[in-house]
Amino acid sequence: MKLSQRTVAGSLALLSLLCSFVAAGPTQAASISVVSQAQGSTPFIWNVTLGGINTATLTSIQFSISPKAGSVTQAISASYNTTYLNSQNRINSGSGQVTIAVFGLYASDQINSNNVTFTVKNGRATSTLQDLITTTPWRVAPYSNPTKIVPRNNKIALDYSFFYLKDFDVDSYGPVLSDTDGEVRWIGSTGCRTPSFKFYQKAFYTACGTVLYQNNLDGTMGPIFDYYGGAINASFIGHHNFDIGKQGLLLEINANGNLEQEIIEVSPTTGQVYKTFDFSQIISQAMSAGGDNPFDFVKNGNNDWFHNNAATYWPSQNELVVSSRENFVLAVDYNTQRIKWILGDPNKNWYKFASLSKYALKLNPGTIYPEGQHAVSITSNNQLLLFDNDWDAPAYGGGLLNPIPPYSAPRMYSINENRGTATETWQFLRSQTLWSPICSSIYQDGKSYLVDYASQGMWGTGNGIGTGPEVMGLDSKKNVAFDFYYPGDYRNGWNADPIHLENLQFTASAPLFASVIAPQVLASTNSGLAIEFSW
Repeated sequence: MKLSQRTVAGSLALLSLLCSFVAAGPTQAASISVVSQAQGSTPFIWNVTLGGINTATLTSIQFSISPKAGSVTQAISASYNTTYLNSQNRINSGSGQVTIAVFGLYASDQINSNNVTFTVKNGRATSTLQDLITTTPWRVAPYSNPTKIVPRNNKIALDYSFFYLKDFDVDSYGPVLSDTDGEVRWIGSTGCRTPSFKFYQKAFYTACGTVLYQNNLDGTMGPIFDYYGGAINASFIGHHNFDIGKQGLLLEINANGNLEQEIIEVSPTTGQVYKTFDFSQIISQAMSAGGDNPFDFVKNGNNDWFHNNAATYWPSQNELVVSSRENFVLAVDYNTQRIKWILGDPNKNWYKFASLSKYALKLNPGTIYPEGQHAVSITSNNQLLLFDNDWDAPAYGGGLLNPIPPYSAPRMYSINENRGTATETWQFLRSQTLWSPICSSIYQDGKSYLVDYASQGMWGTGNGIGTGPEVMGLDSKKNVAFDFYYPGDYRNGWNADPIHLENLQFTASAPLFASVIAPQVLASTNSGLAIEFSW
């Protein structure tokens, strides 16, 4: 049969259309709708119910919040698959409705309404819907209105768009999460006054007394494990940082009647203890093996001789690096727990003992010893990064300030273990008169940095608590992308950490925390709740 030219052309057009349809995948006409909106535990979290969904073939639902006009921050976005949604009882198959938590919204005093895009996937079919969410105001000083010494400079690129302040003031909003425009986008739900927070595996972990809690981004929270009594025998697990270890979370704890000298590495899902590092034992064993009397240096009991304020795992060296504010930074072998090296001022008391001084790193020219340091971490170029407070503790055998007059600065060190040397390779000298003697932090994210001068002017004010914190974002060339000052004192943000909230994927079953636990319930968990945070 001979086909007409018109028939052939029509067939080719139809074939082309079909091929295009197969290549691109089917796109379902938008039949979904917003059934309801309701505020969650805070103004920054809203529970949105979507209708018109074929729950039998549902694959995932994603939300994305558009940044405010003129912002270069990433859009906060997250995708929930059906496994996760079912584990949270958020799918109603009978009505074809699914409720998801939209977190990271702007409060209404920041923008009039949030432009949120929902993407529903049913196999290869995709439906999208845009909706406006108008939140309620959140005006809490100093977080909602920091003094912008340097407003966000959009010409200076950063590798992160968000950070959180580790707050433990009486209002207990911690952590307070901000974007790099200085807009608050999320706050914690615990109501428990604690300085210890870590964002890990898409949730915040925090302490309340001796209990490890998980605070999800949807505002729900619940207990993971209580370390009171038993093998750990903790009296408090939240005096400083939570950090990331080799296998799980590093918790710096008070235990067995001793203060701030023990670290446990635990599972964030079960609370199982993988490792225990007791620096009273670690240092005592080294001193005894070296012929010294450990009781001349190690002071157990109600004596803050060690003051562990930060730790980090160094993968390439298989070492745990620990900040002992009163003494030094030291590294121990992760497996044997034997001391590998010590970076610290030889004028301090520890150096008098040959059993410890033999581990001391020698400084190459131009390098400065850290004094009273905080926030140890390992950088992308495999070096040690820390905040050098330049403050000693003479009550605990401290030495001289270095340099004099004092000023605080983030510093990076290259450690050569074979040669036993340390070389300062990078520092940020915002001002050689800016002194933040306690707390404070620096962390690297990509090639960018976040610096927190938490206690500047602490003694100059005469009140012993300072006038900070001041938080700055730096690019790889030390250009200042923003500089925000939060009037108050170091308790408003004793430490600050970059965080990523873009393209989060929630794919596995999650603990079902039915609701936010009231602060008074947390306060009654055990007698270890009292803050034992001493800078």
